[in-house]
Amino acid sequence: MSSGMTMADVIAGREKLMAIWEEALDVAAATGYWTDLHACGNILDAHHAKIREALVSGQFSGNTAKVLAEWDAIKVSEDSFRQLVEEDARARAPKPSGQSWWEILEVAPSASDKVVRDAYLTKAKQCHPDRVSGLAADIIGVAETMTKRLNEAYKEAERRPSHWKVKG
Repeated sequence: MSSGMTMADVIAGREKLMAIWEEALDVAAATGYWTDLHACGNILDAHHAKIREALVSGQFSGNTAKVLAEWDAIKVSEDSFRQLVEEDARARAPKPSGQSWWEILEVAPSASDKVVRDAYLTKAKQCHPDRVSGLAADIIGVAETMTKRLNEAYKEAERRPSHWKVKG
């Protein structure tokens, strides 16, 4: 390809992306939270399309037809592998209960501390009992219960394993 990148470099980059996908799969299997895994899958698919386009457009010197066929075979094999592994993980993963701290705060389990804190503060402001102090007692009770749930979820988020946190 014109950038001086070899096919070995492309495949090494693909392997790094697959490693990130596998980390997201581990989190999804442990938590039942699949959004990060889908985002990683989309990145892998976009990477494949970019490399395929470079091959088709003649930016690669060599036997383009052979390399393109091999690249497409890698994609088919990888897609099949990803599908099988994801199906197995989904079968073993806990089902969303609405009780997990990330479900209560509506963030990813791997969200950064800032994202978790911002979500907590936003939700706490929305349902704080003082905001509904002039309304019926049962509405105030709901606000107090939700505030308590948010506080507990935030405390749990602060204690989450470091491998669930965004790096860097």
